[in-house]
Amino acid sequence: MLYGCAQFTPSAETVAMDSIESTKLSETPLGIALVLFSLAALHQAYGISGFQSFSSPGALPMFAAAVMLIASLVILTKSLVHAPLNQKQLKNQSPFVKNTHPFRLIGLIALIALYLFFLQRLGFMVSSAFFLWVSFVFLWRCSLIRATVTTGLSLTVIYLVFRMLFKVVLPQGTWLSGWL
Repeated sequence: MLYGCAQFTPSAETVAMDSIESTKLSETPLGIALVLFSLAALHQAYGISGFQSFSSPGALPMFAAAVMLIASLVILTKSLVHAPLNQKQLKNQSPFVKNTHPFRLIGLIALIALYLFFLQRLGFMVSSAFFLWVSFVFLWRCSLIRATVTTGLSLTVIYLVFRMLFKVVLPQGTWLSGWL
């Protein structure tokens, strides 16, 4: 444990699998999905204001989407070049869903969905505190005290920077409007 949080230590099997140059069956469909998602993100970013100049509102999202598209094309290309060729390799590969949807990833997606649902209802501070705390405990595997302190410090910095310095109005929430 490092600072009260669990660390990932690769097993001998993981190290051996990493040294093999073959591609898992899940990498090609995942690469295709990433390319399609990146193209959709680039289209959405272009829809913000087009590309009028480097300082236009859509320039930074378009740049981020373009970088994501390039990275996903590299991933897809590598998966196609290093695709397994023989039947023995195909038998030993893990299924697509198992490799691309592990429990922690599904849990994080569910947590993000809950965060988006409660953001307008509970407000930014309450929903973000819950989201960060559960994320630290679930993903980082921190102790409860460390997760609480890290969440408190993170929210304090976010509040000071965005609310006080940049004057961004953060959602107050409809369910707690009279309480906070």
